[in-house]
Amino acid sequence: MEERISTTGQRPSRDIVHRWEGNPLFDITDLGFQCSDIHNAGVVFYEGEILLLVTIEHLAGKRSIHLARPNDGHFNVDKEPFLQPSSDPKFKQHESHGVLDARVTYLEGVYYIMYIALGDHGFRLGLAKTNDFVSVERI
Repeated sequence: MEERISTTGQRPSRDIVHRWEGNPLFDITDLGFQCSDIHNAGVVFYEGEILLLVTIEHLAGKRSIHLARPNDGHFNVDKEPFLQPSSDPKFKQHESHGVLDARVTYLEGVYYIMYIALGDHGFRLGLAKTNDFVSVERI
């Protein structure tokens, strides 16, 4: 088989997906607090700006969802969780080990957040809603 060289002198890659050279947008060293891991951001466009719903694993091992907001080409991650494991008995057993991997859908004036709840019975889907990304209500 003949090897092809592009006009730029580079060999063509068989990969069809390529990592953007600007990744990651931020990492745990950019936060104003300590954590074990940061990953899997959901993205939403809200009131003219992009918000990220980032999963953060805290030093104790539980995961919460934090908001990250743009600031001069960077993102600032809120120290306090936007969505954290619930203490409400209705949800607690399903979220005792954390909430993670949020995805957002805007529908009829409400932002619905689907997330993974990790609890005593393993992984479950959770659903919450917000109108303002200040308060959040589980459904």
